Amino acid sequence: MTRRKKPTSQKKRPQQKTAPAKYTASASLKTLLSLLFIGGLVLVGLVLVARLPQPAAPGYPAPAATKSLVITEEIEIAPQPDLTVQPPATQPVHRPRLAIIMDDLGEDLARARQVVELKVPVTLAIIPDLSHSCAVMELATAHQHEVMVHLPMEPLGYPQHNPGAQALFVALDDGEIRQRTRHFLDALPDAVGCNNHMGSAFTARGDKMTPALEEIHQSGLFFVDSLTCSNSVAAQNARQLGIPTAKRDVFLDNITEVNQILARLEQLAQTSQAKGEAIGICHPYPQTLVALQQFAPRLEELGIEAVYASQLVR
Repeated sequence: MTRRKKPTSQKKRPQQKTAPAKYTASASLKTLLSLLFIGGLVLVGLVLVARLPQPAAPGYPAPAATKSLVITEEIEIAPQPDLTVQPPATQPVHRPRLAIIMDDLGEDLARARQVVELKVPVTLAIIPDLSHSCAVMELATAHQHEVMVHLPMEPLGYPQHNPGAQALFVALDDGEIRQRTRHFLDALPDAVGCNNHMGSAFTARGDKMTPALEEIHQSGLFFVDSLTCSNSVAAQNARQLGIPTAKRDVFLDNITEVNQILARLEQLAQTSQAKGEAIGICHPYPQTLVALQQFAPRLEELGIEAVYASQLVR
């Protein structure tokens, strides 16, 4: 008899064990946490890089840390020339000179103390009738700094930008303009000159500037046109009355960053070399004081003399 072959038994494949659901969820959670941790590190790195200080302008040390400044007052700016100044056709007969006028003083006495301690001559333009106007005047005089009356005048942005209730407004008659101007001049008896605070609307009106300038002339003071508008007639009217006068050349701190202010100071220096003299106007911002302190040694390097505003009027 033929034996039947026993059927070959097939080996059973081992079944894959399925991980319990709780272990799968745990692994997913660990992966998610790892991704979040890596993303957090990248974000922190980006923030740190963004907060690194900007490099200083060539030739200057890195600026000191200053508090951010919120500007609440209108800064009127007439068009300024390009930063590139053409060299003069002929060299000036005397050493180039520049004057720096610091506006809007009179409210912060501590800031005024920092101004008079700068290693560069600064003419202090003080707004009359502020809480420390007289004290700032006396401080400047004690440190042999020149003082000017910073005459409040109506800007084009009035009333959103207010120069003060007693400012010179275009709606005033000649008698009131004279009286207010006289009051401002008498408030700061040590002043040797004046310039306009705001005034983009007022300085464009020759009929309104004339009575104010006549009071200035009678007091024997000079006048510097801050040139807050390109159509100002203030300097022209002052010269017609025989008042020693000059115009502002460069606004130094319309952008309150140290490197930007240093660039404007370089522009002022170039302008003085090209014209023989130049006037810059700035404000008592912390960034401006840092920039002026850093720029002071450059004047000697460039062969430029820093003087007070009275020496550049004619």
